[in-house]
Amino acid sequence: MLRILERMRNKITSEEDVAPLLIDIYDVRALYNWGLALCLRGQLIADIGPGTALEAERVFMAAIDKFDAMISKCNVNTPDALFRWGATLQQRSRLRPASSKEKVKLLPQAKRLYEDALHMDSNNIQVKHPLSSCISELNYREF
Repeated sequence: MLRILERMRNKITSEEDVAPLLIDIYDVRALYNWGLALCLRGQLIADIGPGTALEAERVFMAAIDKFDAMISKCNVNTPDALFRWGATLQQRSRLRPASSKEKVKLLPQAKRLYEDALHMDSNNIQVKHPLSSCISELNYREF
């Protein structure tokens, strides 16, 4: 993060221009943290049981909105946001019955986001397990 700020400072000639950029970077980090917190909250709600699926869905959708907003503002932490977005979609798919059409749509989207995150950061071991889990769910669905 500090290297990015240093590069930005080198490109900007006046100190007045630095403050808005710092605010934007902190906004992006806040969006990421907010999305992460919502994702974790959604998981906790979903773990309560089937009666809380609608509430969990609402929280997961709010998390996805935060990750989307973060990615649209800046490329900082994009692989992590793509990973979390994919995880959120995979969690949403688990709220659906196995034969649900929406589940069939959510899993390939999650897989694509995991792959994008790996493409951007191939050393990210954290993404490999959820990606293989998602692929397993997709393969199981086909049989």
